[in-house]
Amino acid sequence: MKHCGIDEVVLVKLGGSVITDKEYPLSVNAPVLLQLAEQLYMYLLKRRTGIVLVHGGGSFGHPLVKECYSRDGLITHECYVRVSYYMRLLNIYVMEALISQGIKAVSIPPGSICLHDGVNGDYVKCEMGIVKSLVKNGLVPVLFGDVIPSLGNCYKVLSGDAIIFMLAELLEAHRIIFLTDVDGLYDKDPKVYRDAKLIKKLRGDDVRRLVKKRPASKHDVTGGMLGKLAEMGKHRLSDVSIYIINGKVKGNLYNALLGRNFRGTVIWY
Repeated sequence: MKHCGIDEVVLVKLGGSVITDKEYPLSVNAPVLLQLAEQLYMYLLKRRTGIVLVHGGGSFGHPLVKECYSRDGLITHECYVRVSYYMRLLNIYVMEALISQGIKAVSIPPGSICLHDGVNGDYVKCEMGIVKSLVKNGLVPVLFGDVIPSLGNCYKVLSGDAIIFMLAELLEAHRIIFLTDVDGLYDKDPKVYRDAKLIKKLRGDDVRRLVKKRPASKHDVTGGMLGKLAEMGKHRLSDVSIYIINGKVKGNLYNALLGRNFRGTVIWY
């Protein structure tokens, strides 16, 4: 995708575990968020690259959604209003950090451009043309995991990971960077097993085998990431490199954007 002097488009997912503190509801990790914004700005100064950001919900979205499902078994009107409000609140903090560092960022709430079919399972339609237009004009669109309306008179949670893969297909992106609170993809959960080993390189076919062999677990950050990567199979993507890095390590995002001297996992599809 080459428009207005842009050589490529890179998708960056700011994980909720990086930009918030999941131990405390509605808490923003401001120092890390500002650090990431600074790294993005430094990169944009050097390269003719289009950047699209997607951020997770962390301590703003996840606890509320979990509460709604445990109490009601679905997203009710009340849940929709609350989750929508708090995700937009988190997005304001993200936008403030980006703009304060000189990044020409524009917020696009997915709940305003996406609609769940309500009949055909997980089918979601999003009007992503605005994202493409903004990137062409040298701006940085910012989306996030959100709750979206459904034709079935209810609501659906649309994850930031699902949005990332939709965008990868639309924008023909060849690089996706996931920022997490661990150094990459491990052979087992590094937060539980001290002998967990970092997997530095992996092919897409190997990931699919791992997904089948070890299903994702809500307590396993490694399995959880494998589950997210499995989402990729739903989209027509090829020639894509996925970077999984620790967003809390200073300079790691900048180095990953440059493709050198970063610690993490690279997966080729």
